[in-house]
Amino acid sequence: MASLLNKKYIKIILAIIILTVITITIILGIIKNNKKETINISTNNNTDILIRISGEVNKPGEYSIPVNTKVSDVIKLAGGLTRNANINTISMDSLISSSQDIVITNKENINDNNLININISNINELMMLPGIGESKAKAIIDYRERNGNFKKIEDIMNVSGISLNVFNKIKDYIII
Repeated sequence: MASLLNKKYIKIILAIIILTVITITIILGIIKNNKKETINISTNNNTDILIRISGEVNKPGEYSIPVNTKVSDVIKLAGGLTRNANINTISMDSLISSSQDIVITNKENINDNNLININISNINELMMLPGIGESKAKAIIDYRERNGNFKKIEDIMNVSGISLNVFNKIKDYIII
């Protein structure tokens, strides 16, 4: 009788051990699948460049990267793309050879012709226009917030700092 009880306990203990091993294996598999992808970019201070990435990325900012890093690797460093990113305007395999700004546009603010909607674009998207820096982009947004949407693209000349000369540079790239 005692040996029958011992066999019963041994079977129960073995079953518990097997279930524990299976549970640990499943948990480790889940943890492994949830690990974020890491980017292994070798750095050499002689060839590092400073780039800025903004717009539809999860962690916009400045990053020090080696020359000839792919745009896709910089996007990974910036936490990946948001769901609103306009992937049609991104050349993922392009190599970055000098300090530059990368602006990932919003797919809702740019139409199929890659024109920028001046009524809804954010500062980074407006800064993609030729001759539009940060201060003019802010002025466009401030004007839009005070006066409402532009009725026609020529109305952008009502914004302080947007002269006819600047308008002529951007008119082929904007819509309302």
